Amino acid sequence: MFPVVMRRPLFGNPRSTDNKGMSANTFTAPSTPMADNLPPVKWLIWSIEHNAWWAPARCGYVQQRAEAGRYSWAEAAQICFDANRFKKSDIPNEAMCPDE
Repeated sequence: MFPVVMRRPLFGNPRSTDNKGMSANTFTAPSTPMADNLPPVKWLIWSIEHNAWWAPARCGYVQQRAEAGRYSWAEAAQICFDANRFKKSDIPNEAMCPDE
């Protein structure tokens, strides 16, 4: 099963600035056994806000999955974190899913 990145932080308190958490303005993909042991799969990002896939190189949106950009886990997690960090509801703007 692959993790889905949404509004809530993966690790730590999002308001914390200590070394155990992450600040509300930065995100570094965690190096954990879960992240380190993921199969070498690329990730797609679905924009719930735009009802479309993220295009390659973060340049816009596309309707067809075949045309969507493929991102590493760390890059996709960063994109979703940045897009969702100021959401006030539990429904994220962006979500990542594996390219299978």
